[in-house]
Amino acid sequence: MKKKNFNIKNIIKITLTIFGVVAIIVPIAYFSTSRVDISSLTAAGSSAVFPLVRAFAEEYSPADITVQAGGSGAGIQSILNGNRDIGMVSKDPISDFIAHGGKNPLGEWSQRGIKTVTIAWDGMALIYRDSSNAAPINLDKSTIELIYKSFAGNSVVTYNDLGIIGNMTPITPFARTGGANASGTADSFFKSTNLLTREEQKKVQADFPQLQNGNYGPLTRQTPESNSQSLQQVLASNNPGSMVYLSAGFTLNNISDIENAGFKIANYKNIPLQKNKITFGYDWFRPLNILFSLNDSIHGLRDFVSWMVSFDFKSPSQEIIENEGFINLTLNQKLTMTLNNSPKSFFESDSTLGYTGAIAEPISLNINNKIIINQQIQNDSYLRKFNRMQKSRELND
Repeated sequence: MKKKNFNIKNIIKITLTIFGVVAIIVPIAYFSTSRVDISSLTAAGSSAVFPLVRAFAEEYSPADITVQAGGSGAGIQSILNGNRDIGMVSKDPISDFIAHGGKNPLGEWSQRGIKTVTIAWDGMALIYRDSSNAAPINLDKSTIELIYKSFAGNSVVTYNDLGIIGNMTPITPFARTGGANASGTADSFFKSTNLLTREEQKKVQADFPQLQNGNYGPLTRQTPESNSQSLQQVLASNNPGSMVYLSAGFTLNNISDIENAGFKIANYKNIPLQKNKITFGYDWFRPLNILFSLNDSIHGLRDFVSWMVSFDFKSPSQEIIENEGFINLTLNQKLTMTLNNSPKSFFESDSTLGYTGAIAEPISLNINNKIIINQQIQNDSYLRKFNRMQKSRELND
């Protein structure tokens, strides 16, 4: 990654805002440019997407970029209200729009020219404090249902129940304030484990609405959306039964602090979490999305988006994704966000087919950090997505 020159000192200020409170303002980069019409761009939303877009802003010199973190819901609203150039979202924005009373999501998306772009994948991790020598908790159908029961906050679940025989310590769950309605991280924890069938997932959602609406019971402790603040609160509690869900990238980047505090990372279907890999079978991951309007002619916006989602896999942005502990999209996954499978059509108006960003499934193999996609299944998945969108359009017309 090439270094920037320091002839003209323009400070990019990254502002981390959570729940409307400015928490930190840090000068993070200097850059020089021969242009005098430097672009000013703003981004707001998911705290999970925040560190990646912040890293992009540090490296990207043609624009002065202000980035704010306040949750996926805030990112979606910032684009719908026209308050920001880029919204950051770590869940499906259409589903969130409907959950908050949106009546005609596809029509409104199309009218506003809103495009959802997946810039990377992020695995999910569940960490817990356990001082024993027992093997890591394994997340499967039976244990995840018990964990959901615990996080709802009305029932005591012990580590013995999760397979650590003899450890009767009750779980002390730390959940995001506002539940899945407000937090993309909570949404991924509640809905994207891929351990339950569709019917089983519906039953869990009906049994534990607290995980959706954030009205937890008395046994659940609530944390801010930010991964760093959530972890700090958990560590400060010094509770022997603490358990919290976090971004996998954040977890791996802070693994020494986590392990030194006596925490372990749960396995997923007997598969441990690995850095920069979505290993075959580790299906607990989520998209890191950005939203922007194709109707906007803001100077430099499309250039910045193109730079982030580069089709050159040796570009600085793709290197940043790996350095931050996230997973790059494959070429096929990027092409699902274009019209006619062509990078040149990325910003064409009809390419708002990408309402929900890139298609992640299925992952058939992972070798040397390169995710190999079965082309035929990928095409079938793309067609299913296209047909769903067409059907929704007809219902909204």
